[in-house]
Amino acid sequence: ALVTACVIRHNQHCDGLAAANPHWDDDKLYHEARADGLYSEYNADVNPDVMQEFGAAAFRHSHANINSQFPILETSCLNISQMKLRYSFNKVTEIWDGKTNSLLKGMCEDSMRSTGLCYEPDVKDYFAFNVVKPRVIDLFVIDIGRARDHGIAPYVYYIHYCYGKHINQWQDLYPYISHENIAKLKAIYKSFTDIELMVGGLAEQHMKGSTLGPTFACLVSIQFYHLKFGDRLYFEHQNQPSSFNRAQLMNIKSTASMANFLCKTTDFESIQLYPFLVPSAANPRIDCKQFNEFNYNLFRE
Repeated sequence: ALVTACVIRHNQHCDGLAAANPHWDDDKLYHEARADGLYSEYNADVNPDVMQEFGAAAFRHSHANINSQFPILETSCLNISQMKLRYSFNKVTEIWDGKTNSLLKGMCEDSMRSTGLCYEPDVKDYFAFNVVKPRVIDLFVIDIGRARDHGIAPYVYYIHYCYGKHINQWQDLYPYISHENIAKLKAIYKSFTDIELMVGGLAEQHMKGSTLGPTFACLVSIQFYHLKFGDRLYFEHQNQPSSFNRAQLMNIKSTASMANFLCKTTDFESIQLYPFLVPSAANPRIDCKQFNEFNYNLFRE
């Protein structure tokens, strides 16, 4: 559903830029629409590649956040039905039935699962379920095996990498992992040096205001730093051939919130200011009419 919304917004940008620049060809429109501090600086010494630790472990933490079912809601937030995840992998029934907006609305109103050592059975056992040849394929096992295949070092190595802390015994893990989870790990691993990064990262106590523990938070932060400052075409960078001017950047900044994005690509009448958090007094719903419109005339050539 979110990918569909991204395609809709991309096409809206293409239409707006085409109206402002009728002489642009399709290729120019495509790349310009994708581009859409003020300024930041590109650093040629920063490698923008994806780290193995990020792709094979740290960013897989979201598998633990997925619920087993998703509410399908009307614009008024009335509950229509539930989409059971185990029956929805590789199926687009709800999308074909025109329920994209209802799915997105449901996800905005629903809380995700807390990051931890367990995956929902619908995610863990059914993500690759084949009705022709029924068998369970454990996603948690696959995530652990993937990290092993990619040669990821043990979890304790990354505590030292991120924080300079040497782990010499199980007790040294207490600042990072709860006593309860350490007991679980002791029952599985002969030594603390055997703990996989995927498992140790999921077992960590969350940092304040975060869904991640300190080690995964460290690795994810490093990766996004590299993706931003190592990418010459990142939209906030100045002094590049592709750089936006100040007026263009300010317009992008004032219109590029997730809330505005969803208002522009769905039939929502209102949405909370921060859509990745559930509505609350600190995260009130805003009328979609209050959000700024993108000014394509600023991009006229």
